[in-house]
Amino acid sequence: MFWRFRNSPQKQEAEPVRYAWGRADNKPVASAALLQGATALALKEIERPILLKECARVAPEEQSLFLMIYGCFVLWAITRALEAALPPDTVRAVVRTIRDAFATCPWFDNAVFAPIWEQMLIVMPTELSADSYSGLVYPAADMLMAASLAGHALGHEHSPEFAEHVSATIGGLARKVQALIAELPAGPS
Repeated sequence: MFWRFRNSPQKQEAEPVRYAWGRADNKPVASAALLQGATALALKEIERPILLKECARVAPEEQSLFLMIYGCFVLWAITRALEAALPPDTVRAVVRTIRDAFATCPWFDNAVFAPIWEQMLIVMPTELSADSYSGLVYPAADMLMAASLAGHALGHEHSPEFAEHVSATIGGLARKVQALIAELPAGPS
């Protein structure tokens, strides 16, 4: 898992883990503008009116879980867009920063978020362009399936409007990330 060796002395000896937190030498791998921009993008997405409307339809005891699932989806969509343009160390730094920002939200619980994130990396497709999705069904169903596979099934039937929003969000976030990268000063990140 992405947090497995965070404070472990075996950190450098461990087999590389996809989206591990940071580098062993603690050198900066991403510009502050990229980290701040991507984090703002992720947090703004969590506050979209259509998401909050859908969250209100979810049973109160499952609302935090719903937001964590959607947070993992947002993190996945941003990550996929970054991977197409930036080195892996930079992508990992952005993932860590967004996840740390999510950790300050009242709905966040790492014991729930971490396994959902791991399953999101497996379930969601690896081939993705700004305007298409190559999942088996559609992204809203795949997003919920990832949570179920992680042992955190959500007892909620999402609305068709929300499913359409999730599909559109992939392309929208990809375009916003591409614009954010284009605005960065010249350099590796």
